[in-house]
Amino acid sequence: MTNENTGANASAMPRLAIAGRGYWAPQVPNFEAYFAGTRHEEAVKPNCSIVASRMRRATSTLTRMSIDAATEAAKSADLALDQFACVFGSAHGEIQIAVDQMEMMHEGEGQISPARFKNSVHNTAGGLFSIAAKNRGFSTAIAAGPDTFAACLLESALLIGTGEETHVLCVIGDEALPAPIDRFGSHTSQVVALILASAREDQPGFTLRTGATALPEILHTAEPALRLVRALDEGAEATLPIGRGLSATISPAS
Repeated sequence: MTNENTGANASAMPRLAIAGRGYWAPQVPNFEAYFAGTRHEEAVKPNCSIVASRMRRATSTLTRMSIDAATEAAKSADLALDQFACVFGSAHGEIQIAVDQMEMMHEGEGQISPARFKNSVHNTAGGLFSIAAKNRGFSTAIAAGPDTFAACLLESALLIGTGEETHVLCVIGDEALPAPIDRFGSHTSQVVALILASAREDQPGFTLRTGATALPEILHTAEPALRLVRALDEGAEATLPIGRGLSATISPAS
């Protein structure tokens, strides 16, 4: 990302709004519960019901919760599942399956499960979602470490700003790191899904700006997305760091 922040650069970015949103975590049912601090006593599993059971077999928690959050976001935006482009982002990708496969290589005959292998790629969630939703539109998967949400948001903004898309589903999240690499991070599993569109004058929106930013510590890939949702809900003017070199200027409804 460039460090320039010229008028031309700023004007090229559309003012965006969140038209729909979804959230999934093992003990949190939705966005409202997350912001209210409501938790289930016991963890629940994502059902991933739009995906046929045969295709859902051997999928990870990340894939299932990504698809559930995406489905919720589309429903809240009152959009059919095939009516938008898709941008899926995850810093670690299918990390649980990766660890499982490495363990398989050192056990027994060292054979890797074909079912697990086919679900180990970074775009597993996006691929299964597009098949189940019959969504033949643009789809991509992005990994950019702590800047994953920033990269996904920029991709989404450019798709809308160039007129290629009117709505973009942006799904961002990670599952908890499995043993033995859990010592590298203690974050839990959670996913945020946002349907982005051009903002109307009568709704709060945001515009992306490039330039140096002081980014708070990111403990989970989805944190910047949660901060953006909260800032838009508050409706006040603000500048929110999204990633290194990218911020969002929040503007209230006029």
